[in-house]
Amino acid sequence: MLQKRYFFLLILNFNLFADGILSDPVAKSILAPGWGQLNLGNNTRARNFILTEFSLLVIGLGAHVINYNQIKNYQSFSAKHAGVLIDNKDHKYWVDIGNYNSFLDYNHEHLRFREPDDLYNVDQKWYWNSEKNRKIFKKMRINSDLLKFRINFIVGGLILNHIVSGIDALYLKKSKNGLSINLNPSLNYG
Repeated sequence: MLQKRYFFLLILNFNLFADGILSDPVAKSILAPGWGQLNLGNNTRARNFILTEFSLLVIGLGAHVINYNQIKNYQSFSAKHAGVLIDNKDHKYWVDIGNYNSFLDYNHEHLRFREPDDLYNVDQKWYWNSEKNRKIFKKMRINSDLLKFRINFIVGGLILNHIVSGIDALYLKKSKNGLSINLNPSLNYG
């Protein structure tokens, strides 16, 4: 299996870097925004795409590190103030411990809802030492979730930057060859 991967990577490498796909500035720009613009001699546009890519990467990686630290902070806070064993817990568990003072409160409510499959066992227990600490924890967890949600937008911005860079390289390539790109919207009735 490992030999097949190396063979595939070798073939891919020859295709990309010989006279294959990476000889085209559009493909270069899709792969690394600004690369195709540099290849076509438009340094200003290349710099803008490269700076956008670099900024989004730095912001995204920084947000990811901050989010990781926030998760560790709220987990250790819950261990200290609610007696939670933090290993192997899913996101639903963290949401639930922020909404209930103890696993017994949670279990009693879900028994009333006739949801016995959702009950927590003794290995998943928690008891908040105060309502104030539970609310602090809940706010910490929500802030972490919001940051994770924002990271998805940063990833979307990175993908969009690659697409727009490829389209821009195509435009520059066509205009360099003397071809023009026209958009003529029309409405067809009936």
